[in-house]
Amino acid sequence: MRLNGIVKSLRSGTSKAHDKVNHMRRTTVILVVVLALAGAAFFLWKSHFSALEKERLEANDKIYKELGAVVFAIQDIKQGDLISATSLEERIIPVNKMPDHVATGIAEVAGRKARYGITNRDMVSLYDLDPYPPDLPVTAVVAIKEIRKGKVIMDDAVDLIRQSEKELPKHRIERMNMVIGRRATRDIARLQIVRTEDIFP
Repeated sequence: MRLNGIVKSLRSGTSKAHDKVNHMRRTTVILVVVLALAGAAFFLWKSHFSALEKERLEANDKIYKELGAVVFAIQDIKQGDLISATSLEERIIPVNKMPDHVATGIAEVAGRKARYGITNRDMVSLYDLDPYPPDLPVTAVVAIKEIRKGKVIMDDAVDLIRQSEKELPKHRIERMNMVIGRRATRDIARLQIVRTEDIFP
């Protein structure tokens, strides 16, 4: 009887040991599979990210390889002065650094009158020229709500629009600071372009 008990005890211990080993094996296999899947996912993410980064760098490189000429002032030019070629210089810069409507050749600027003052080292814009080049979209102040005669014009009553000069009245006002704080000489209807005769000097 005692011998049978010892044998049963040994068999039970062996069975438990086998169960523990099998459990450890299953845990190890699961862990290896999880790590393999995580590694594969990371590899795919890294490959995708690298491809996107390569595309971005190639796009930037392409942009910086596309260069164009722009006109810079090499001395101060006063408002109303005729712009001489000797006060200008053409420089080559990346096209992604070029603002809209910048002058791209000295010939389109020299001999024109400066509508506004141009500071040394500034790019010359076509909006700096007087008169504007043909078909250049220009700005004008427009009333966005009705303004009564004698009222002070506030900044919430006007806005800027940009259209072809041919479509705008001759005596339009082009800058907000020339209107805001001034009194209206007459009723100004909503969506009407504000003209110099519409405000007190």
